[in-house]
Formats: sequence, C-alpha cells, structure tokens
Amino acid sequence: LVANLVEALDDDEKDVRRLAIAALGALGDLSMIVPVLSKGQDPSSRHAAAAVLREHLSHGPESAKRVQDQPGRDDRDLRHDVAAAHDRVEVGELSPNLDQRR
Repeated sequence: LVANLVEALDDDEKDVRRLAIAALGALGDLSMIVPVLSKGQDPSSRHAAAAVLREHLSHGPESAKRVQDQPGRDDRDLRHDVAAAHDRVEVGELSPNLDQRR
C-alpha cells in the first residue's frame, strides 16, 4: 500500500498526488511527506504536504518533535516552516478544534 502511495506522489494528476499525500499523512508516514515541501514546481503538492504537517503539528509536542526529526531537517527553509507552523499551533491558529487543556 505505502509503495503505491509513494508512486502516486509523482503521478501526472495533481489530485492523485494530493490524495496520496493525505493518505500517507493518515498512515503517519511523514518521511515521504517532508521531501514534497522541496518540490518547487509543484505548488499543489507542497500545499497538501504543508497541510498534513500542520495537522500533525496540531496534535501536540510529541507530534511536533516527530515532524522536526524527519529527514531533510537540515534544510533551513524546512526548519523555519516547521517552527513557524509550530508557533501558530501554539497560539491556536491552525486548528479551530485544538484541545484547550493548556
């Protein structure tokens, strides 16, 4: 299943790529989602990957650490994007359904 989803990341149809990214996110396989952020010529996939990572970040500090520990973390832009998304989660901007137990 994962191999088919990874293959779909390079499909010609943007909706197929978007759905593959969402499915990988649902499976918790962030290792294949983080590299999609580097696809400069594919804004649809980048947006879908960012949405999956933001959703994952909204699940709390452990999830945020999992995102930050993904391969590709050496990329300064990725570190900045993840940190900015994490900060937005902390103030409740990314998910209106965040649990307010803080």
